[in-house]
Amino acid sequence: MNLELIFIFFFSITTILIHQYFRSKFNSIYFSLKQLIVSDSEDISISGVFLTFFPTFVFSLILPFIFTDHYRELVLSYSFLTSFLIIWPSILYPTYILSNELFRKRKALYIIYVVYVLINLGVSILAINLYNIINSENLFTKKYYNSFLSEYSAMHPLYQNIIAGIITAIIISSSLFLLKFVFNKIRG
Repeated sequence: MNLELIFIFFFSITTILIHQYFRSKFNSIYFSLKQLIVSDSEDISISGVFLTFFPTFVFSLILPFIFTDHYRELVLSYSFLTSFLIIWPSILYPTYILSNELFRKRKALYIIYVVYVLINLGVSILAINLYNIINSENLFTKKYYNSFLSEYSAMHPLYQNIIAGIITAIIISSSLFLLKFVFNKIRG
């Protein structure tokens, strides 16, 4: 267990160092949480968001190959520790770290921090699922996935399209609602 904690801490520190390297090398496209609050900062780019979450994805994919016993807990612990190590200075010492404009909007910043941690955990879960697919131990295959696919493929194509449309509409509308809620909190 101690060796696992050392690896988690090592990977978390390495991820932070990679973030620092990306920020210094790709400053024009790097995604920072400050961009969501400060309106005069640069536009958010997809490549910048990719650069921000890519190290977490890679290390979340590497950890299960090193520790195969209880890798899910290890990867989620790594993801949470990495997120926490990135945001903890501005939570503990907001007057020293944050600018005056960010300090006034720190409640919205805390909401963004929670969303950042959840996105980091989601990226790690995506890496865990990719690892499971690589090892053909898919979480849904054994119980739900095959029965759903057999029922779905037996349906008429019209019903398949309706189900796919409903699922897509739910995902898009919930994403838009979340974005609108966060941006209204930031602006207001």
